[in-house]
Amino acid sequence: RLHAAVAAAAHRAVTAAGALCLPPQAGFHLYADLRPLGHALAARGITDSVALEEWLPAALGGHRFGDDPRALHVRLATSALYGATPREREAALHAPDPLRVPHVAAAVAELGRAFTDVTAGSPTVRS
Repeated sequence: RLHAAVAAAAHRAVTAAGALCLPPQAGFHLYADLRPLGHALAARGITDSVALEEWLPAALGGHRFGDDPRALHVRLATSALYGATPREREAALHAPDPLRVPHVAAAVAELGRAFTDVTAGSPTVRS
């Protein structure tokens, strides 16, 4: 239940911004292709998967999985959105609706804001 809810919410955030991403099935990662956002990302100095890691929460650049570093590919670890501590992850796991757990909701919102910022023209880059 936790994984399905969080992965689906992360997928909605990614695709709503215009990135390409297959719907989550069973894994704990989303593999997103951000080429459709290339111009907006480049305007912020994000031109490769290394920079994508710095910009996106819970992201691993595609270069870590054999992709060309210049490709705008990223794997989003949805499990990183469950919480930062064992207690937070446990709370998320046992919640009837994980997206209503405050720290999970905040993490999913942060992911959505990252995409909204870049597509809306905000200069926000995660540090």
